[in-house]
Amino acid sequence: MTTSEVDFIFPPPAPLLLAHRGGAGEAPESTEAAFRSAIHAGADGLEIDLQMTSDREIVVWHGPGLRNVRKKSGEKYRKRIWDHEWVGDLQDNAYVDIPRSARNRTFPPNQRLLLSFERFLTLVSELEDEYVRAVHLNLELKKTEPPAPSWIDGPTKPSAKLEDFAQLLANNLGHRRRVMLVTSRYSSILDAFHVLNRKISLGLPTGVTQEEQHAYLASGSILARIIRRLIPHPRPRPNTLEKRAFQTYWGFLAPKLVSVVGLDKGVVHCFLTRAWQFAVLAKDNESEPRVRRIVCKSLNFGVKGFITDYPTRLLRILRQCGERRPGPGPGAISLKNGAEFRVYARLLLNETGFRIKEGKTYEFDADAEWVDGPILTDANGFSRWYLAPWWFLRRVPSAKWFALMGQIGENGEPFVIGKNSSLTAEASGELLMFANDVRFHYSNNCGFLEVTVREK
Repeated sequence: MTTSEVDFIFPPPAPLLLAHRGGAGEAPESTEAAFRSAIHAGADGLEIDLQMTSDREIVVWHGPGLRNVRKKSGEKYRKRIWDHEWVGDLQDNAYVDIPRSARNRTFPPNQRLLLSFERFLTLVSELEDEYVRAVHLNLELKKTEPPAPSWIDGPTKPSAKLEDFAQLLANNLGHRRRVMLVTSRYSSILDAFHVLNRKISLGLPTGVTQEEQHAYLASGSILARIIRRLIPHPRPRPNTLEKRAFQTYWGFLAPKLVSVVGLDKGVVHCFLTRAWQFAVLAKDNESEPRVRRIVCKSLNFGVKGFITDYPTRLLRILRQCGERRPGPGPGAISLKNGAEFRVYARLLLNETGFRIKEGKTYEFDADAEWVDGPILTDANGFSRWYLAPWWFLRRVPSAKWFALMGQIGENGEPFVIGKNSSLTAEASGELLMFANDVRFHYSNNCGFLEVTVREK
């Protein structure tokens, strides 16, 4: 059993992983190259931003600036996307630069072009058919400025362009059970979309507005409460007609915040992007243990998904945390004279299905690392001076915190396995394994070890 509960907006597997702008740290952002790379890596869906050009075309781009976009001639675009026309200016002529963190990769030039929203939906359908699974979408509507048209014609009145957008979504519902989440920082845009959501029976989940985010944050971290005091905002308006997602950064997360959002029939997703602490993954892999602790702590808070510029690396971390299982599950894999299996930190007892025989000698090897709260460790466990007074709370007081332990049968005497050890069995029975922790405090554990046992 993993630490995440199922996200009631998005179907399993949980936690959800959305590629921010298609994975902007691993490929040219918001392009076909990025979307293909993210889905090939194993992302559950794509987070994109939608802008409008002066000739009323909906374009997949965060913007509004085009500082990392060049013309076919190599010249940079100087104006904002609102000031350009799609036909004759951006279409088939705007190439997105490769990010610095992906300069060692090559991408076909035709896959680095800016995309219209219609072309993007066609591409998503092609990817779903190619990978035989749904590609979920998080669509953020950006605020526009003249000469581009607006999404709204009044406080809550949808513009003709927003109606066209809603109709496009209606025409693409149901493909491989794809879920489309519509978000915006601006309450006026979301209110207008809610009108269409009910009028044409889309039934799509939506995000919360920036004003509502600040209201929810009042119940979150100390930093969030200070911001709330300085910048008063109205309380959230619970919306029982649409399922809603609260998306925020790691620094603002707190268990109470997640709980309050849940009471309003919402779920919390966490941004781990270049704009926040996850930027470290762009530099090196040595920082991954710290990011792994952030991920595990977020999951223990109740976060249901992540939005990241680095889907490949985050997927690797989720697998290390035991949240995405590559290959078979935790059951034993038969080897010659032995077996290989995973031991999960969160389980009180891992049933390996491997039978130990009395009088036989067995060798154990444990690879990978697991997490106890904020502490990353291997199978040998750890010691901390501030935990020394609580040694007697460990299930096996004589062994280190989080050392890999084993026992033969449910009533067997526990013994230390660690990273490498051998054992001559004094009894027969099923091999059971666990992390040496406080019996009633396994809820903040995550990760698993790859353990191999062989009979000599």
